[in-house]
Amino acid sequence: MKVNVHYKDINASHILGAKLKEIIHENDGQIILVCIGSDRVIYDSLGPLVGTLLLDIGIEVPIFGPLNSPIHSENIKIEIEEIKEKFPNHKLVVIDGAFGEESDVGFIVVKRGSIKPGLGVDKNISAVGDYSIVPIIGNYEISKYISKLPIRLRNIFEIAVVIREAFKYAYSCCDI
Repeated sequence: MKVNVHYKDINASHILGAKLKEIIHENDGQIILVCIGSDRVIYDSLGPLVGTLLLDIGIEVPIFGPLNSPIHSENIKIEIEEIKEKFPNHKLVVIDGAFGEESDVGFIVVKRGSIKPGLGVDKNISAVGDYSIVPIIGNYEISKYISKLPIRLRNIFEIAVVIREAFKYAYSCCDI
């Protein structure tokens, strides 16, 4: 149960949207979106940007971690506990940018299973999520040199838009 598609693929939002539709139906619509990251640095802004874009279009699903209220390494443990307490029967779909192999940069992975936020920058944060959406935003080999990363806001935004369109597609196709 894994989809891997490059954000520049003309069918990316439909491919991702079809997988999201499966996740939505599999869980009777009982999902929560948790967008992880911070708007303080470009490489970490993807999650909050996606959350904001989804809130702006009014997707009917609880969304946590937009730009005005990000979930990041300093508050993630408390935020996840509060979300699980408030929505005990929902599955968490976690969105967070990651570093990977150079050949994987630009690919968006949707899969069953949790992710470990901050792994690419050597943070020790517990794994979160039942499902994950992980765009590969940069090469992990150079993630040690964060200030020199060739990551452009334009690319982060384009990836976020593809994910937003995937959710629009998934929800336009669903009878929940």
